[in-house]
Amino acid sequence: MACEEFLAELLERGFRIKAIRHDGLDLKGADFDKMIKVAAGMVAAKCIKASLGISTEEEHHRFGFTA
Repeated sequence: MACEEFLAELLERGFRIKAIRHDGLDLKGADFDKMIKVAAGMVAAKCIKASLGISTEEEHHRFGFTA
């Protein structure tokens, strides 16, 4: 989860993500995409909760981003 949180911060700040490494090896294809998708969902959930002033539970029920 810490990796996804770090990726979410990078996405929020507009940093370019060239690679994600695990145990010294680059994640490729579906594994890379899955990590980015989880991080993007975290960013979306945060924005929705702040903009609508709703709880994590309501965001998940209405929009389904937060796990």
